[in-house]
Amino acid sequence: MSPLKDLFDKEKGVLSKAEKRLAQADRDKEAKGEERAAASYDKLFNYLEESRDVFDRHKGDFSRIYTQLAGRLEGCGHDAEAVRAYDRALGLDEANFDALNGKGAFLLERGAAEGALGMFDRALKLEPRHAITRYNRVRALKAMDRKDEALEAMRALVDDEPKNLEYLESLIAMAGTDVKLMKRKALLHRDRNESELARLAVEDALASAPGDRELWVLSADLAGDRGDDKGEVEALERALAAGGSDAGLLRRLGRLHMRLGEHARALHSFDRGLDVAAEDATLLRGRGDALVALGRVSEADWAYSAAVRASGEDVEKELLLSAARVKTERGESEAAKELLERARGLDPTEPSDAAKVAGADGFTYLEAYLDELAGGDPR
Repeated sequence: MSPLKDLFDKEKGVLSKAEKRLAQADRDKEAKGEERAAASYDKLFNYLEESRDVFDRHKGDFSRIYTQLAGRLEGCGHDAEAVRAYDRALGLDEANFDALNGKGAFLLERGAAEGALGMFDRALKLEPRHAITRYNRVRALKAMDRKDEALEAMRALVDDEPKNLEYLESLIAMAGTDVKLMKRKALLHRDRNESELARLAVEDALASAPGDRELWVLSADLAGDRGDDKGEVEALERALAAGGSDAGLLRRLGRLHMRLGEHARALHSFDRGLDVAAEDATLLRGRGDALVALGRVSEADWAYSAAVRASGEDVEKELLLSAARVKTERGESEAAKELLERARGLDPTEPSDAAKVAGADGFTYLEAYLDELAGGDPR
């Protein structure tokens, strides 16, 4: 056997034995406790030290084992041996990303922030977008009182990792009162279906910015998620007070009042919205619905007709049916029939099916009532 072949075989043998001893030490930790495992890790480290003369073609593999061993030794409190293992790993492979990160974290936890920063910077040259390394680098900068650099780096990390709540909370702690960040936190909680935490985050933000319209709208959204109609109404009213009239918010507020049976307040909201957007079809339709509920049929007729005109080709079947109902109540059978035919053109289903869609007094009811008005027999 040639000397080179002999060396290669020895190297593979040492590597195989090291891997097996590491696995056995891990099993010892689970079965026999940390003290027994620590002794096994120490023995493995000594074995590797005695075998270093055979490290050749598999230096990367030995570097990996040293890195794993360093982490185990660190966990057992054998700090000196852990540092030596990290150094051996990096001596064999200076581009060992895990070793750079591991040693950096080790140094950072023991107050050696400058040395840790050097390790993280080297690691980030290998993997520039690695989130945990970037976060640890921020921690090192903070420990060195380089606050501006730390804040800038943390903002960049949060922008790249927008769903990471831990990073966002760290940024908020560093930046102080920042309403935009607090709003992002509330939205993140909402995305995670953590409604109570989202509500608390919004309350914290509103304590700093009580006149922020977007925060009040978010508060309304959260109330809507909870099914809290009154809470949603209150938040929308605060949003309107903070920023003036807004057609979309007033439309939403009017619909909520309708759902709560507060028809006069709903009418007021729709009218305020129409002051801003006079040709808004949904506001006109909402106004018609509120007027019908208040028994003011003639005014509702005007509102529905205006809504139909404003909708143009985008008119919805339900709006046409509402308008037709009002026409029938006013005895305008021909106009009601015309609206009914337009509605049927949008939904040419059988009357029984259409009635289910339109409500109890859908196509079937309207047809029968119109027949009666015309002198026919609805039976």
